[in-house]
Amino acid sequence: MVGNFEAYYRYTEEVTASAKVEGWLVKEGRKLRQPIPRYLRLQGSQLSNHRSPSEPPTWTISVLDSGVGPGPRTNELLVHFPNRKMSFFAETADDFERWIIALKRAAASNFSIDNFYKMGEVIGIGVNGNVLKGWDRATNEEVAIKSIPYDGDMEEKDDEHAEYEIDIIKSLDHPHLVKTYDVFRSKNEKKIYIVMEYVAGGELFERIANDTGTLIKEADGIRMIRNVLSAVKYLHERGIVHGDIKAENILCVDEDVQLPIRVKLADFGLSKRISANGSCPYELVGSRYYLAPEIIQKRDYGKPVDMWTCGILVYSALSGMYPFEGDDILEYNDNTETKDLVFPETEWGLFDEAVKDFISKLLEKDPSKRLTVDEALKHPWVADEQVADAEPIMSRKVSEVEQDAPKSIFRRKRTRPEDILARMRLKEDNAA
Repeated sequence: MVGNFEAYYRYTEEVTASAKVEGWLVKEGRKLRQPIPRYLRLQGSQLSNHRSPSEPPTWTISVLDSGVGPGPRTNELLVHFPNRKMSFFAETADDFERWIIALKRAAASNFSIDNFYKMGEVIGIGVNGNVLKGWDRATNEEVAIKSIPYDGDMEEKDDEHAEYEIDIIKSLDHPHLVKTYDVFRSKNEKKIYIVMEYVAGGELFERIANDTGTLIKEADGIRMIRNVLSAVKYLHERGIVHGDIKAENILCVDEDVQLPIRVKLADFGLSKRISANGSCPYELVGSRYYLAPEIIQKRDYGKPVDMWTCGILVYSALSGMYPFEGDDILEYNDNTETKDLVFPETEWGLFDEAVKDFISKLLEKDPSKRLTVDEALKHPWVADEQVADAEPIMSRKVSEVEQDAPKSIFRRKRTRPEDILARMRLKEDNAA
């Protein structure tokens, strides 16, 4: 898996037979495993070995249609030829990147994602593209592949979203952020493919919106939000607002629900870099039931938007309900702006008061008064290892909740932010 060098754009038309890369690499001896320096030269699809740069090759082999990928050790290059496998080591990460890019290009008779990855079924549907399960052809390792269309008929802003997401994810490396391995842009298919690590446990949403009515325990809620806040802290320190933290974008590491929960934050389609004044110009970021008051009011926003969505996330994950009622999303948004936050006894009676205090300070309507990520990580509910492991309770069965008000997290309808904006504009027009 191409995990230890920066992802980059791969354009099909960039591949040329005249591409040439050469330099010193290290190969292990077959018997004693001693390091042996090799001067290798890649010309087109032909890889040759030399004792020195000026000497003729001792052997030459075609890498066409071979599998190329990183090995398990630092800066290790693996080349799977049709009848043998060879391993080389680069001295630096930059050399490793240069060689693995060149070898993959040379190995591909048609330089496309299909040469490196097999694509399977759709495992996720997002605002800016679908996510498919895939496999690395060289190692058979599972991956997730996000497919983002950029058809000429699409609005320019949609293409900009894809470009922006790629620019951000290329710079990220954190244990609680989904890793990006490769980025392809296919001009023939008019799609961008982002190859990411496959996180086996699936969406957090699926765990709390299942047909058994079982929510996550309070202790798991603490573990979950610690992971998320750790990732958010990393982003905020780098001047990035995620913009779309929600249960659908939180991926569980382990499939076994009996294990202590571990999660990773995914999907940077609505992420933005903060300007010099600490804010971003208004744009509809976020998802239904997660919109912060400043977004509903069409004001500039910043890091507090992520803290608001963390509050919604914890509230819904522990109770199975969204915090503000409404017969539809517009009424819900109105109540988000005007109604006080409440914790009904039927859903919250067994929970520690500390979690209610934590959520209340995240769901502060004035963004300047919300907890920062550092303050959230130091809050007693998050920092205290001794918080009771309260069992979740449900006042009603899921089958009853599904028929109730749209605040219920169990009524899963994927509504695009663009649709919400259209409804908000319609409401304004009707009121005028």
